[in-house]
Amino acid sequence: MIGAFPMAIDPKDLTIFYLSHRSKELAQRLSSCYPGSNMVLLTKERLKENWQEERYLAFICSCGIVVRMIAPLIGHKTQDPGIVVLDEWGRNCISLLSGHLGGANELALEISQRLGARPILSTATDLSGLVAVDLWARTNGLVVENPEAIKKASQKLLTRGYVNVFLEDVLLPMPDYYIQTREKEKADVVVSYKIDDTKALILRPKVLHVGMGFNTGTKAERLFECLQAVFSEHKLSILSIQSIATLDKKKEDKDFQEFLKKYNLNARYFEAQELNKITPEGSEEVYKHVGAYGVCEPASILSSNMGRLLVKKQVLGDVTVAIAIEKMDVTRDKGSLCVLGIGPGDESHLIPKARKAILEADWIVGYEKYLKQIRRLLVGKETYSTGMRGEVKRCRKAIELALEGKKVAVVSGGDPNIYGMAGLVLEILAHEYPYALEKINFSVIPGISALNVASALLGGALMHDFASISLSDRLTPWETIEKRLRYCAMADMVIVLYNPKSKGRPEHLKNALEIIKEFRLSHTPVGIVKAATRENELVKVNNLSAIDLDEIDMETTLIIGNNSTFTWQGFLITPRGYLS
Repeated sequence: MIGAFPMAIDPKDLTIFYLSHRSKELAQRLSSCYPGSNMVLLTKERLKENWQEERYLAFICSCGIVVRMIAPLIGHKTQDPGIVVLDEWGRNCISLLSGHLGGANELALEISQRLGARPILSTATDLSGLVAVDLWARTNGLVVENPEAIKKASQKLLTRGYVNVFLEDVLLPMPDYYIQTREKEKADVVVSYKIDDTKALILRPKVLHVGMGFNTGTKAERLFECLQAVFSEHKLSILSIQSIATLDKKKEDKDFQEFLKKYNLNARYFEAQELNKITPEGSEEVYKHVGAYGVCEPASILSSNMGRLLVKKQVLGDVTVAIAIEKMDVTRDKGSLCVLGIGPGDESHLIPKARKAILEADWIVGYEKYLKQIRRLLVGKETYSTGMRGEVKRCRKAIELALEGKKVAVVSGGDPNIYGMAGLVLEILAHEYPYALEKINFSVIPGISALNVASALLGGALMHDFASISLSDRLTPWETIEKRLRYCAMADMVIVLYNPKSKGRPEHLKNALEIIKEFRLSHTPVGIVKAATRENELVKVNNLSAIDLDEIDMETTLIIGNNSTFTWQGFLITPRGYLS
């Protein structure tokens, strides 16, 4: 369902432009995904109106038309809206402009998820699987002071594979390849509220809370003049202001409201009794007029959630200013670990809940072959993969990442409970991390297994009782496998064979069929499905005595019928008994 996907953007910030009848139909479909979005016919006049008003613009037409129309309007990456372009059939969604700071990459991915389109991103860091510095800044609410330095920092990230980051009195979640340094002069990226000389990319955290006391009617320009004076004297950046805090009576002060609007500032208001809890003693003169012993210092402390007072009360004639820095920490949500099935291979067989879990995850962990099958969904994701026999290592890594607070998805081919990773993850949790479930949310999402797909391609092979047996003796002794084959064949169950033949054990399938023949007639129907849902898919119906062993490999699933199974026009049918 469309509503199952979380929205990364506010629909009210999105305008959808269309040109033709067909593009209007897609626009209506897209608009239904974003209730409250604006849908209009594309004209130069409407485009100009929406350019400054909206944060995101989606065009349903050719890229050439869009490029020619937006060219005169393009300004700077820090100001331009995020632009995405879709073809009329909704097959491709291109992030065209302001991919990171404008959010176009994020929007292209989200629209693609909702419409089933192919997202097309051209930003180098995304193609390299790295989190771009400007995207990291935007995600963490940091303001870019010198956008011209983004290019240099990005080049270092791409060429070296990492960037050095200096954090001033703040803690932020960072990818592993963002290396924290204590030496500001060696940093490629500086996150600081202080003003000093640096050639690095400067990102301003919104951590300063300014307490202000002033007379009613103090003009906006005067308030800003005082604000600037204090910040300049103490070498602090105005871009790091989170809020202006003052007495609640100032809500009605028109000049103060003009000050907030003109300089794009937020305000927090406190009642006198709240301020007096922080400053129980102080100026009797101030108390006589406003009911509080002080305003600027206690207001800044309260606004910063009892943070540290950075600049004590500064008196500038009729205005007082104090600055506090909030306690900033990495506020991690509980980590999550989801084990899911990706189906037989074709991404279209991935169930919506599994797709949603992949898209919401920070990390995707899996067998390298399976990650390749869903690579379109992994843009911007951290991944961890191993080859064959690396299952335990992968699962331990996934658990450790989840315990660090990450959202982790472990992918299995087919269904995670049919020869998949669900049981192994739980085994490791039970034996090595017995208290892990107190710190993480754990879930298993089913997938369409090979036996489901094989049965569907064959028609109705699994309509009655059946058993699934893997012929791989890597984890199960062959003697045990032989016993299971014998008893299931004796019980006249339909038998599904997984991992029927490999280069290391070519005789296992032949031996298994000899056991089954002891209890089945030679003309018992057998369904052979190879590389289900992929380009080289093979579906064949044969009988037990005529199986060509040479055409069977590890990508093949065999379904051996019971004594009631029959064939009809190429289908394999096992009666349930309804017509008896």
